[in-house]
Amino acid sequence: MSSAEVNYTTFRITWAALSEKVARGVIKMYQIRLFLKENCTSAQSELYSRFNTTTTNMVLSGLSICAKYEVSVRGYTAVGPGPYSRAIILQTLGK
Repeated sequence: MSSAEVNYTTFRITWAALSEKVARGVIKMYQIRLFLKENCTSAQSELYSRFNTTTTNMVLSGLSICAKYEVSVRGYTAVGPGPYSRAIILQTLGK
């Protein structure tokens, strides 16, 4: 998984598609998990969101300024979800 900053509150994340062999089936969708780990006023706030997509990229917008996020992704087959990927860190700066 990789990320690219679009602006100070928006990031584009991308990841490689899972093969049928690795996923043990056809991927029906991907789920992105976004954790707010800390911001300028508090640490370990444990606020998180989940987003679903059928593509291998997503734009995460409207993020808080001056914050650190942890992002991971997992695939879903007809059987159910796989494990989440290793997380990457997104850090927004103050305006």
